[in-house]
Amino acid sequence: MSVEYAQVAPGIYIGSVQAVINDEFMRGADINLVVNGSNLAVKNNTQTPTIEVVDLLDTADFSREAVEKLRFKINAVVDAARDYIKTHNAPNILFHCYAGINRSATLLAVYLVKYHGYRPADAIAALVAANKTRGLPVLTNPLFLALINDMAPYSTF
Repeated sequence: MSVEYAQVAPGIYIGSVQAVINDEFMRGADINLVVNGSNLAVKNNTQTPTIEVVDLLDTADFSREAVEKLRFKINAVVDAARDYIKTHNAPNILFHCYAGINRSATLLAVYLVKYHGYRPADAIAALVAANKTRGLPVLTNPLFLALINDMAPYSTF
């Protein structure tokens, strides 16, 4: 049985769609922002602001052009999350997709590398450890894993 969410770093969580509708978790963790990579319109009762990510990481096209578009979209989402957090002094964030394995993990890893000084390998290790507590794998998609591994700390993705 998997758990809905796990803390990856202080105030930074990964989860499934079930985590968003878990009012006890949302209030208890004081989630200030949700990044929804599930392609589902998931509403929470806590009225937490949400960045909706539509068709971000659903691709079978691995052409250079498609990968560059994907990198641009990932950066835009991660930058929007960081801007919201800084503007509203709201540090607690939940990244989720349907299960919290690939799409949200990719966004969260990029966020950790860009804004928290993680090396790509450290971001991946943090996600592996968090999802292990949830009884789930993480970053099983080789394209997403490669995109994260190509990053350098503090660089634009």
